[in-house]
Amino acid sequence: MRAFARLGLPILLTVAPGLARADELPPFEGQTIADPVLKRDVLAIVTPIVHAKLGCSAIDRVEAQPAVRHPHVALPEAAGPATYEQWTVSACSKKQPFVITLYPAKGGGMMFQVRPASDS
Repeated sequence: MRAFARLGLPILLTVAPGLARADELPPFEGQTIADPVLKRDVLAIVTPIVHAKLGCSAIDRVEAQPAVRHPHVALPEAAGPATYEQWTVSACSKKQPFVITLYPAKGGGMMFQVRPASDS
């Protein structure tokens, strides 16, 4: 997992249906199109990266905001229009920003990509 965090490789997943309770998630501030299930699925990828980069897995809070298209994001040919967000994850008094790309899956549901952003 450290290689993913170090290289900033995007991770592409199909979001499987499931149940997530909002009280099981860390507090989210700001604007995101992600529902609780999608938040949970994205955080399942983000948490190991946060642990590798910050040495902490206890996510205290997520600040979400709209972002512009990241120049290194490649979407599948059949992907619908994408939404780009920056999530700044706070863990153990440290912060790690991520570029989150969300887009409709061809067969329904949502797909996403996660890329650690620079700290600047």
